[in-house]
This record gives sequence, structure tokens and C-alpha cells, in this order.
Amino acid sequence: MLHRRASSFGGLLICISLLWLIEKPIYANGAVATSGAFGSVPGPIVKTPLVLQKEIVIIGNETVEGQYCVYNPTDDPIHVTIGFPVASLISENATPDAQKYENLYISEVVLPKFVAKVGDTSFPVRRATELQSIDNPLVFAWDMSFPPRVVTQLSFNYPMIPEMYAGDNDGERISYEYITHTGSYWAAPIGEATIILRVSRIVNLIRSYSPGYYWAAPGYARIEVEWSLSPLPYEFSGDGNAIVWHRRNWSPQKGIDDIKVSAGYYDRPISDSSHLAGDDLEAYPTGRDLQELPQIWCGQQLDPPMPPLAEQMSICDHEIDAAYFRRFLEQAYQYWFLTQTLGEPVLVDHLPLHIQADFSLQVLNYLHECVLLCHGDRMDAQGTAQCLPASAHPRPWSKTDKRSLAFLAKRKKELETQSKTAWKIVRRRLISLSDLHLYEAPR
Repeated sequence: MLHRRASSFGGLLICISLLWLIEKPIYANGAVATSGAFGSVPGPIVKTPLVLQKEIVIIGNETVEGQYCVYNPTDDPIHVTIGFPVASLISENATPDAQKYENLYISEVVLPKFVAKVGDTSFPVRRATELQSIDNPLVFAWDMSFPPRVVTQLSFNYPMIPEMYAGDNDGERISYEYITHTGSYWAAPIGEATIILRVSRIVNLIRSYSPGYYWAAPGYARIEVEWSLSPLPYEFSGDGNAIVWHRRNWSPQKGIDDIKVSAGYYDRPISDSSHLAGDDLEAYPTGRDLQELPQIWCGQQLDPPMPPLAEQMSICDHEIDAAYFRRFLEQAYQYWFLTQTLGEPVLVDHLPLHIQADFSLQVLNYLHECVLLCHGDRMDAQGTAQCLPASAHPRPWSKTDKRSLAFLAKRKKELETQSKTAWKIVRRRLISLSDLHLYEAPR
């Protein structure tokens, strides 16, 4: 986890937010999900004359800390309970053990780390079950006094748990919500509010990648990046490492002004075809597979073993033209797929152009070597020579053979151009999964 040294902002202490995962309910698709404990603007639980003049909140990589300047405009001290509602840590369909863990976590981890204070004076924070409701399933509270005609600087810090989703290698999503509408419980609009998001991995993803489809390096897996950020307007800090909301004379409204941040990525089918159903996996050749194709086409890796592909397709008895090349390509693809133990095959025509072109080039090179072996030429044949011996009765070169070689030469140039163009497009949308990894357990 990244750690950032505490610094000052407008003379106020700044800290950062904690990421952690609670026990995760398991769903049928193997994905896991948790709901998060969300922060909020604290406020008096009953109507008072107290005015929130200024608030500064920093959400970062370890904790959330805020500073509140509260003015008592009356001539008398005001004694009040301050409530701090957050969402439940556990999703509705969590197991009883998870719910038990929530209570244990709140009592042994959250409460000891929840600090509310004025200067050096800290207030005992408790779980206020009497204030809980459907809208506020978890409420922390503390009692304090505000002297007359004085601005009191109230500060707090607490663990913040994001909503987290992580599947079995199918993606990751992390979300934050900071409830601001509780700020409307003060006597007047909030004079000035600044809320800063410094969760570095989320900020980097939002700053660096627009929502859409990308290719995970080196270019054989398709992923979708998604993120959302509300409300508008917001801005990036000068150093680009934070997202900032500034508000003045603010009366935040529920569902409109609450800050919501969600960012994630998901594995997506490499093609736009709809041949997959449910949780079926795609099977298609990647970089390593392409290098191993000559061995696969020997047929001995198949179960049961099959004749070498060249013999199966009687290559020495055919002229290689567009129609034959197409049949050979489909059979070559079938040989490869028979070595796969999981997933449903992506049809050759549905492969992305860069993978389709590279596979076709491997097939073309194999065909070229086979033609040489049909005529007893082992000098130029490389991979195929390991399992396909040169013809015992090599035939002389004919016009048909020369047309075959001419066709292969022309098609090779076409495929090389297609591969180069397709890979150029892929590299423009190439992304490293390490840049997307959103969650790290706290140290």
C-alpha cells in the first residue's frame, strides 16, 4: 500500500483513508462483493443554532480526516450530541458469520480508531444504536459542548472501508461514497466546504484512462475500464494527484450532493459475437500458443492422437488457392482447439484482427514448409520437419506448385500488412493490469 506523509492544508491536519476487506459473501458466479462503511458530514442530532462555517475533508490511502469550524452565535454554551451516520459494513445477503464479524470489527477496530476531538481533548465515541434507522444502519456519536460566541475547531479521523468487488480473475471494482446531505442538519448553509479524494490508485485510473475498452498487455486479453464520479463540478488538484470538490454557501441535498466515486475494470469477450452463454470462458490462441502451433499440428498432442495436419489435409495432392487455404485454416484451428481443456472456441472469423492475422501467418508458414517437403526439400522446412518427413518419392515442380507458392507469397504480404495495422491499433489501447489494480490490503 502507498503511504503519504501527513501534511497541512490551510493550517489543518490532513490524513488519508484505509482500504480493507471484510469477510466476503460468496455468490454463484464465484465473484465476491462487500458493501462499504461510508463517511458522512457529522452534525447535531437535534436542531440547534450551531453554524458550520468551514469543513475540510481528506479521503486518502489510509484514513479519512476532517476539520470543522463550528460557530455558536448565542450567548450560552450549547451541549449537544453529534451524530455520525455511516452505511452498514455488510451486504444484506451476508452470512450470519459475516454479520457477527461486522459487530466484532466495529467494536474492536473501528471504534478504537474513531477519534473526535477539539484541540487535545478527545470525546468518547460510541455506537449509538438508539439513533440507527433504515437510512442510517450504523451511527457513531459523541457528546460535546460549544462555547458561546466562539468558533470551535472540531477534528476527527476514522477508518473508511470502500465498497469492493473482486471476481475470479474477471475484474475488480472499488467504490466510495461520502454522505454530505447530513451537513444540512446545521442551522445555516455550510459557509465553505472542501472535500479532497487522494486515493491514489482510483485518482490515477480516472486521470489516465477514459471509460472504454482496452487490451491488457501484451495484447491478448480485452478489458473494459469503467468509472463514475459525482456530483459535478469537481476538479483535479494542481499536481494531478487528487480530485477536489469546492462548495460555498452550501446546503447539500440527499442523492444530489452526496459524493460517489466508483472505478473498476472487467474482463470482456475479445470479440463482439454472442456465442458465449452464462459463465462460459473463451478459448483462443495467444502469443505462446502461436509459437507452439507447429508441434500441435503434428497431431501427437491430441487425445486421441491424429495424423499430422498436412497428411490429414492431403496437402501434396492439392493446389493451394483461397478456398483450400480457408479449409486448411479452419482445420488448423480445430487441431489447436482440441488441445484446450476449458472454454468455448472463438471462431476464426470472430477473432480480433491482430490475433486472426498472426494465426493465419503461422498456418501460411506451415503450408509453405509442407509444399517444400512434398518435393523432398528439407533444407528450408523448419518446424514441420520434426514430424512430417520429406516425401519418399518427391515429385517434380509443376505449374500447379508454382501457383501455390505464388498464392502463399501474395497472401503472406497481405497478412503481414494486416497484422502490422491491427497491432498498431491494439498498442494504442494497451494498458498494464498493474496500473488498474485497485485494492491492497493494509500493512
